[in-house]
Amino acid sequence: MRPPLLVLAFLVAGCASDEPAASEFRVRRLPPTRADVIEAATRMQEEPLAGHSWCKGLVEDTKSATLGRYLAGLISWQEPGGVNFVDVDLIPREAPVGKLWQATIMFPTGDGGEAYVNYGVMFMIRQSDGLVLASSFVCPGTP
Repeated sequence: MRPPLLVLAFLVAGCASDEPAASEFRVRRLPPTRADVIEAATRMQEEPLAGHSWCKGLVEDTKSATLGRYLAGLISWQEPGGVNFVDVDLIPREAPVGKLWQATIMFPTGDGGEAYVNYGVMFMIRQSDGLVLASSFVCPGTP
C-alpha cells in the first residue's frame, strides 16, 4: 500500500521537530521487525488524537480519544469466522529531518465477501536511533 504524496507530505511535516514527546519510545531493533512496529504503536497509547479528526471520528468517546483507545476499537471489530488479520508494513523514506521508516499497521476486517473495512495507523520512526515520532501519527483507512 503506497500512500498518496499528500499524506506523505503531511507525515513529514509533522516530523519537523526533533523534540521527544512526553511519551517517548524507541524501537528495540533497527530496522524494526513487525513486532517492534506493533509494540511502538501500543507503547504510544496515551498519544492524544486531538489533531486527527479522522482518527477521532472512529473512537466512540471522542473526549478520551487516544491512540490506545483507537487501536482497541479497531481490534474489537475483528469478528470470529471473518476475514481478520494485521498487516504491518515498513517503508524507508527520506525527509528534511533525516532518514525515516514509514510504519503502517492496518486491520482489515470483513465477513469473507466484498464488504470489509480497512483502518489502521501510520507513523514515522527515525532510522538513526529508532525514535517513534509522536507527531507523525495519522489514521489511514477505507470504509
